[in-house]
Amino acid sequence: MTLKVNEKSKHLIELTKSKLFEAIVPTYILDESYHFMIWNKSFEELVAKPLGLEIGMHAVEFVNGCENRKEILERSAKVFALGKNAVTDHESLIYKSKTYGKIEFHKLASAIHFKKEDEIAWVVSLNISSVEKKNEFFTNLMTTIERTVHHS
Repeated sequence: MTLKVNEKSKHLIELTKSKLFEAIVPTYILDESYHFMIWNKSFEELVAKPLGLEIGMHAVEFVNGCENRKEILERSAKVFALGKNAVTDHESLIYKSKTYGKIEFHKLASAIHFKKEDEIAWVVSLNISSVEKKNEFFTNLMTTIERTVHHS
């Protein structure tokens, strides 16, 4: 899927160059139709690659990879129903990683509004609440951080 480069896309590209987006917290940006526009390395390695996600895919592809997908989909239908204008959202997502076992994320999402009132994007961060294979996860995380810092 090819994304149009417009004012919103340029703004989001600039946002992703910031240190905030480079953080170790898995983070991604969705367009107004909930398609992935971009994500950080943490989300890519932990979720996108294992699930075969690609930029341009709908976020439901990630939700379908979660153990609590039924609850997520039911809740989303209510929170994001037509006529409702949510500007923030949060919920728990339970994802089963082949490498780290069960990971519980606390999703925090915030809408970004652009010049046109109906033109938005969503910045979504997945704070890690718990990891089944905690030692392996944090050892690999520290190795990744050290590698990133030494290559900066």
